[in-house]
Amino acid sequence: MTATRFPVGGAGTGGAANTLTLAAGGALQPGWRDAGGPLTLQDFTAVKLNGGTVALDLLGAAGNDQVALAGTPTLSVSNACSLAVTLGYVPAVGDTFLAVSVAGSNASTGSFLAGATVRATYPGGYRVTFDVLYNSALAGGTGNDIVLRVAAVTPTLRGPLIIVR
Repeated sequence: MTATRFPVGGAGTGGAANTLTLAAGGALQPGWRDAGGPLTLQDFTAVKLNGGTVALDLLGAAGNDQVALAGTPTLSVSNACSLAVTLGYVPAVGDTFLAVSVAGSNASTGSFLAGATVRATYPGGYRVTFDVLYNSALAGGTGNDIVLRVAAVTPTLRGPLIIVR
């Protein structure tokens, strides 16, 4: 069974002009908790991420969240919109994840609040830095997608440091 939740909170709207707008206070979160999955938005001519948060779970073997725009939409991202990543495992440097796929040939415009990088922490003690690649063809994208690429995985120290000589 494939199921998708779409909690648009706050001022997320859709309209007669076939435009979906995520505004301040809204959230776009595909997949189920602890089981990533895609959210396909279709029949929109434009998707505007003007505010709020796009929240993605990257869970490895359990699946990864993804926003998929079907048809021939345009995608615009405002620097007022944040991108949040929750990790269910520790990825390797160089791993790529298709975060937002855009069907058709329209390039995406703009960037998230974090700009070119976003950071996430794995509860086991790792900080992961992702490069946010706009209009990318990596991770199976078509050249107009938003892809996350792992740039660094850093262990975080917990507790006392013991040096044995």
